[in-house]
Amino acid sequence: MKIDKEISILIDTLKSFFNSENELEENIFDGINWQKMEKVLRYHSIRPILLEQIKKQKIDIPKDFLNRLVKYARYQAVAHLSNELELKEIQKEFALQKITLAPFKRITYQNQLYVDGLREAGDIDLLINRIDLPKAFELFLNRGYIFTNQLHCLNIKQLALDLINAKGNYEIPLNKGLHHIDLHWDISYGFLPYNFPENFILSLENEKDRIFWTMLNHHGAKEFWLKLKHLVNLGLFTRKYEEDMDCSTILKNCQSFGTKTILLNGFYLLKQLFDFKLPPVIENALANHIYFGLKATIVYWNKAEYWEKPIPRILYEKILLKSQDEGFNKLEYFRKFYNSYAVPNHIEPKRFINFPRSFKFLNFVSKVIS
Repeated sequence: MKIDKEISILIDTLKSFFNSENELEENIFDGINWQKMEKVLRYHSIRPILLEQIKKQKIDIPKDFLNRLVKYARYQAVAHLSNELELKEIQKEFALQKITLAPFKRITYQNQLYVDGLREAGDIDLLINRIDLPKAFELFLNRGYIFTNQLHCLNIKQLALDLINAKGNYEIPLNKGLHHIDLHWDISYGFLPYNFPENFILSLENEKDRIFWTMLNHHGAKEFWLKLKHLVNLGLFTRKYEEDMDCSTILKNCQSFGTKTILLNGFYLLKQLFDFKLPPVIENALANHIYFGLKATIVYWNKAEYWEKPIPRILYEKILLKSQDEGFNKLEYFRKFYNSYAVPNHIEPKRFINFPRSFKFLNFVSKVIS
């Protein structure tokens, strides 16, 4: 499958990012579609990295495009500092209430992995135990955060109960001025075919393990490495913690969780695309590994469209089905997927039409269309 020129440029940029000996060609941007370049950059979320490599290697690009990259990088830097200060205040309040709170993804990755650069992000992602939702809501409301309009009329305890019982939901957005929080009580959709213990991420004692397993859960087992930024995170983590990674245990645990194929797919892409040096145990595991969804993944990278839309969602599902461990039951997956979509609830985004709850198939179709 042919990789579009714009994606090839991003891959070459990341090669240079990981290894300075891989310099970009001086005329690398000749003949590209700049409109498409902006689209794929937004989707793959590596604008600050591209800007860093362009400036470091003095690559000539159109001034207006460069200015937009610079402006966005400045915005990201300010947003990160602002979110970091807000997070520290939130952590203090939650600690006083003895509520376990685990920040993950955005701020954590920036501080732990992107030591010498800037990571593209905007929100604050937080994970808590679902039983702590009522207390958490009170704390956030007292700090001035608001829910979406359709949730304002609900009692906090009833809202928490509805969220816990709502099929297909595992997070809720909260907003306050420039701050946006995605509050999670789980890592991914319940219909996905994995065997992670309940509160697995929260039970981990050190931040390194939380970063790794959150990354595998979110970037791999939910989004299947469909953004180049996912691979950057995996690469930076591997480079920083390689000596402390017990890869044999990780592979064994992934076998138990049903995510070994997903893990190896991520490392396969790192090695093949970026000439990334992997730990010996992972290299050995890749010797007999086949990436069945590779062609579909490249198509997805080229199109650079989110899976909330129907057509990209079909391709996403194709990749999902090709990314599972041996023993994966497609019928069981589709049964859970169908049941999750077939029952409407007032927590989810509005459907095209809400039919009576007994009309499961019509509600399923309405959800898919919506």
